[in-house]
Amino acid sequence: MDFVNEFRIKKAQEYFEYNDSAISEVMYQCGFNDPSYFSRQFKKYTGITPSIYIKQLHKSK
Repeated sequence: MDFVNEFRIKKAQEYFEYNDSAISEVMYQCGFNDPSYFSRQFKKYTGITPSIYIKQLHKSK
C-alpha cells in the first residue's frame, strides 16, 4: 500500500505543477476519497501539506 500511495502522491504533485486545479479535484483524480487522509499521506511523502506545496509552487513561478 505504501508504494501505491507514494505513486499517487507523485501524481498529485505533477497535477499541481502542470494544472491549476483545486486540491479536492487533484485528490479525486489521484484516487483518494478522504481529504484528511490525502493531506496526511501528502505530508508523509513530501514533508508539507498540499496547500503549502501549492503556495510554494506559485512563489517559484
